[in-house]
This record gives sequence, C-alpha cells and structure tokens, in this order.
Amino acid sequence: MNDNHLNDLGFRLLAPSPQLRLFVRSFWYFASTTPLQKFREEYMHPGGGWGIIFNLGDRLYLDGEPVTDPVFLDGTNTISRKMGFAGRVELIGIRFSESGAYSCLGLPLHYLKNETAILDSTTNLNLLHLYA
Repeated sequence: MNDNHLNDLGFRLLAPSPQLRLFVRSFWYFASTTPLQKFREEYMHPGGGWGIIFNLGDRLYLDGEPVTDPVFLDGTNTISRKMGFAGRVELIGIRFSESGAYSCLGLPLHYLKNETAILDSTTNLNLLHLYA
C-alpha cells in the first residue's frame, strides 16, 4: 500500500513506537484533499496481520460490498481484497501483527481468517477496551 499512485488519496504510512512494535505493524492514513468524482478501487494484499479501520469519510466498500459501520475489524486475509472509495476519503487504520490478535482480542489469529467484523457486534471484553 505504499505506492506513489496513492498520493492523490493522501496516503501516509507510519511506523509504531518501539513500545508498540510487538503488536502493531503500522498506522496508515488516507485523506484526499478533494472528493473523488468517480468510484475508485485499490487492492489490499495479504500480509499476515489484521487491522482496525476507522472511516471518517464518505462511502467505503470491501470487495464491492458497502461497509456501513464507521469502525470495523479487518481480519487476516489469505487473498487480495479490493477497497473501494467514493466521495470524501478519510480513513485511519491500525495494522496489527499476528501476535497482536490474542493480546488485543483474546482470540487466536485463525478466528479472524478472511473475516470482516463490525466492532459493535463483538462482545469480547478485550476488544471493548479499544474504544476507551
């Protein structure tokens, strides 16, 4: 995701602090300066980790399906997926390492394989601490 072709979407990739590196691979951010005039898709390729995405912009899609919740969990993927954007693009993502799943969610990583979950529907107590 660190390609120059994402510059117009305001893509930035930030490394975590040394204290977080065991659990967090990166923080990333999209913020387009002008709304997109047409629908756009970009591939997300699997990297072994999992993440939480905060959508502060307009419509967002995963594999052509609308994501209606502004905060959702993107599990570890074994296949490439397409993230689609429309209108104003502003997203914040936290990409966790493989070991971060159990530490943050209390779940083994294989439970998150190819899953996208709305955080409000998750009742795990460890996950609720992420809102605080």
